[in-house]
Amino acid sequence: MHGERGGKAGGGVTGAGAWLRRNRLVHTLVSLEGNARWCVWTEPMWGIPYYLYIPLMSKYMEALGLSPLQIGVVATVFVVSQMTFAFFAGAVTDRLGRRWTTTAVDVLCWCVPFLLWMNARGFAWFVVAAAINGLWRITENSWGLLLAEDAPEGLLVNIYSLVAISGLLAGFFSPLTSLLVARFSLVPVMRGIFLFGFIVFTTKLVILHVKSHETETGRKRMEELRGKPLFHSVRGSMGVIRGMLSRRAL
Repeated sequence: MHGERGGKAGGGVTGAGAWLRRNRLVHTLVSLEGNARWCVWTEPMWGIPYYLYIPLMSKYMEALGLSPLQIGVVATVFVVSQMTFAFFAGAVTDRLGRRWTTTAVDVLCWCVPFLLWMNARGFAWFVVAAAINGLWRITENSWGLLLAEDAPEGLLVNIYSLVAISGLLAGFFSPLTSLLVARFSLVPVMRGIFLFGFIVFTTKLVILHVKSHETETGRKRMEELRGKPLFHSVRGSMGVIRGMLSRRAL
């Protein structure tokens, strides 16, 4: 009987392993190559720090003396910054390339704010960090192109599913912040999380930059725009804005 039960248990493990090997998402995750592999594999290194600090960010600002009005101003600055930089996202990505835009802008929009938040002493620190953090709208564009442009078209649905799952799984780490705050005080815990985020995200940037390469479309766009003014790159966006403003529904 013992041997029979052991055989069934072993068969169950084998069956689970076989199912995982047949699962399309697992197969895609393991078999990805090139830019897509490193974009997907390193994505949790952004998600985990983000979900650790974001639930208590407003309480952290409050603990450092910010009023509700000042916290609202910080949020507004962040939104305006995103809107502004999103306008230039395509132009910057095409001129610098997907790979270098992702690296350079991520340093500015995440590494620098992590350091500002970690050392924050008052309202001005958060305003500056929010203004810089809005640059992530540029790297959202460049990172997405780096992820998808050279990837096999038939795998794009699976690739985006893996990115979404990565974000959902990272969210499971957010209760750790509350557990730490319950044991220690809020401010030192948050400062420690920002230091952790800076280290982990910088490591992610280095890995992605070293392992990735410029996409074929990115190289073509860089060559097409070489020597041309920035305005040339944003003309299409201007047309879109004019079209939006001319539609009463929008």
